[in-house]
Amino acid sequence: MRLAGRGVRREKILVGLLERHFQIRHRLEWELSQESPHFYDFRSGVFSLGFGDAPPSSHTLDRAAMARDTFAAGDRVLDIGCGDGFFTRRFYSDRAGHIDAIDVEDSAIDHARRYHGHPKINYAKCDAVADAFPATSYDAVIWNGALGHFSEADTAIVLRKIRACLGLTGSFAGSESLGVEGHDHHQYFADEAALQRLFAPYFRQVATRVVTYTIGSQRNFARRELFWRCSDSRESLTRDAWNWAGTASS
Repeated sequence: MRLAGRGVRREKILVGLLERHFQIRHRLEWELSQESPHFYDFRSGVFSLGFGDAPPSSHTLDRAAMARDTFAAGDRVLDIGCGDGFFTRRFYSDRAGHIDAIDVEDSAIDHARRYHGHPKINYAKCDAVADAFPATSYDAVIWNGALGHFSEADTAIVLRKIRACLGLTGSFAGSESLGVEGHDHHQYFADEAALQRLFAPYFRQVATRVVTYTIGSQRNFARRELFWRCSDSRESLTRDAWNWAGTASS
């Protein structure tokens, strides 16, 4: 019993130290720095979710879970704006046959390779607007939480490239917040219909779903986040039997 008690105390001390480490790191990078980091290190958020006294909402992880549902086992996947690589490695790599994970930031790719490397994943620095994608054909493309950071003109370029690399049964999935949120955004989307109109010229099937949840340490901000699935194939939208609301077809 005495040894067991020591083990519990030791674990509590280690958890406390890790919590303090992530708190200090988050404050230095996101609150005190004059320039916010290009990517978020999800190791911090997952630790808080599992061990923090007031864990954050898990809805940010829904981005990855919902995107994962859109491709089948063995598919070739393109992950645009992979950031720290956490989603790519922890959510996509067990199902995909191969993943090209791209980001424009050197530090993000270096971090992803160091902490979230996997034989199925090719992390590559790539400007989604100016550079060619690593391959010319994919079964699925994921573009999560980054659309607002692109201008309207650049968004059109990327969407044309996504359309060109997907076959008739390929799927395009992602998410974006609705309303005026984000000081570094180049464009905002007022409602569900705005994003449906954006995707309709590129895909015959556009399915969207809006989820509302609170964020922030005080749970004082309600975020409305839209998740989408696009394809020329109706079957691709209903993979894994997720009941998508607000489907628009053209």
